[in-house]
Amino acid sequence: MKQGDLVEYAGLAYEAEGRTCGIAMRFDIYESEVLGHMLKTPLVEVLWDQGPSWIDRQRIRVIDEDP
Repeated sequence: MKQGDLVEYAGLAYEAEGRTCGIAMRFDIYESEVLGHMLKTPLVEVLWDQGPSWIDRQRIRVIDEDP
């Protein structure tokens, strides 16, 4: 996935909050500590049809990626 890719929501339907498709804008890593272990969660800022928001990378997929 890269900046500018067209993406769609791929998580649980009841969590979609109206998000269907959008454009990947920025990428970041959320770091948290759980029981002494550092967890790193990749995040993507997506410009959805409703406006921009951050989402876990695992909850979206690229709609059309060049080979």
